[in-house]
Amino acid sequence: MYLFSADDIRLAERKAVDHFGVPPIILMENAARGVAEIVEERFPAASRILVACGGGNNGGDGLATARHLLKRGRKVTVLLAAPEEKLTPEGSVNLEILKRINCPIARSADLTDVGMRELAMGQGILVDALLGSGSKGSPRGATGGGIGSIRRTVPRVSLGITRGGDPSPGEG
Repeated sequence: MYLFSADDIRLAERKAVDHFGVPPIILMENAARGVAEIVEERFPAASRILVACGGGNNGGDGLATARHLLKRGRKVTVLLAAPEEKLTPEGSVNLEILKRINCPIARSADLTDVGMRELAMGQGILVDALLGSGSKGSPRGATGGGIGSIRRTVPRVSLGITRGGDPSPGEG
């Protein structure tokens, strides 16, 4: 079910930041808390969770979500599908917090397609924070193939664009 278009989401976020002065990290924190609550409600038995994060704001939301899930007692592994230098400033803050609390972090650049499938095995769900409203197209290269195999392996909760669809026409 889709409630808002990508343009609606971008406009609401821009208005919150530019018009009301809400710092982006507050938007990220609120989104993460909400996702963690939904995961807890919908997947109460899933103790092991893989959070796949891209480099944009959606990836930052995923990193913050991982922290909230850890705080709730879940065993979380983060799959970082972007180089650290490509993270937003808010995403970088959340990644540093995860490192300090010793959250397991795998990097898609270091994994083969088989390695990604092995990472997904035993996970209760995938929190997909790869692509958000600002994305153009699907994940590409090794990351695209590996993530596709993970998406077929376990149930998922998507923070943004599902199946790597383009957000503009309302697909995904």
